[in-house]
Amino acid sequence: MNYFADSAKNNNNGDGLSMANAKRDISAALALITGPVTQDAVINLAGTVASPQTYTETNDRIYIGDFRFTAWAKLIVRPYDWNDSNYNSGLSPYTGVSTWDPTGAKPCVIPKVYVENALGVVVEGVEISSSESDFGVEINYSSQVTVVYCRFFSCGEGILCMGSDVLSENNYFYQCGIGVVAVQSRLEITGDNFVKDCISSGVVGMNNAQITVSSWSRLPTQHYTLHIRTVTPRKKYAAVVLLANSCLWMEDYTALNPGALRISNIKIISECIVKSKDYVGVMLQSRSVLIGSDDITFSESGLNNGEDTVPADQQFMANADDGSLIVK
Repeated sequence: MNYFADSAKNNNNGDGLSMANAKRDISAALALITGPVTQDAVINLAGTVASPQTYTETNDRIYIGDFRFTAWAKLIVRPYDWNDSNYNSGLSPYTGVSTWDPTGAKPCVIPKVYVENALGVVVEGVEISSSESDFGVEINYSSQVTVVYCRFFSCGEGILCMGSDVLSENNYFYQCGIGVVAVQSRLEITGDNFVKDCISSGVVGMNNAQITVSSWSRLPTQHYTLHIRTVTPRKKYAAVVLLANSCLWMEDYTALNPGALRISNIKIISECIVKSKDYVGVMLQSRSVLIGSDDITFSESGLNNGEDTVPADQQFMANADDGSLIVK
């Protein structure tokens, strides 16, 4: 079932069942969905890359709660011109003309999204803008959410998941406090995700978080890296932080694809010379585990003469006395 929202409308008087009669607010379009839902419910948003539209809400957030879908049905929020076939082929999902780029402009800018007690939620192809003290997408209470090809600007946390299952697929996090935070959650980071110039950390797992970094199943040999990069000097920074029984592991690409070259799944780069001893690649504390450290690189051609951009003694910081473990 398709529903429609257009921020250019003057009000929410339309029935929301066509773009011509679209609701103004995303929340008004969501209110049209009633259960039980046995097929995909899609909220189509007006806007194009050439003429992007900004959506607002009375409470400055989109609330998605207590949704239960049957027979693998999903609730999807995305731009009206999104095309799955183009996206899955590595082309622009909006035009099908150029190669897709997670860092590029989006047709729609939406406020923060709050999800609780909801399964089968998908947010794709939009820019999410929030304040530096707030989240972009917050996911709570046994929810199941997929965030696809989105751009997060200047959020406190781009994605914050607590007690939920979350998939981050080909997203871009720019100048957030932290790119992605998983608390007692299962988080899969798949494809090419870019975490650029975040303030304190790129990815954080805490309180029994389980984080997997994997290649994108659609085009696994082309999109397989979590890029964590700082451009501005940072006095205190950790690209990856694992706390309190948390674990991060890399997909074993060579096992899945015999004969393939080994692929680096995480690239941690500082474009500035690291002068602070508090700039760390991966930090582990309190019985946390990193599996696949050989799949993390710190160098890039054209930077620092091709040498590591993070000093060797600051790339991995783990205290064996508290039970933390790094496995190659």
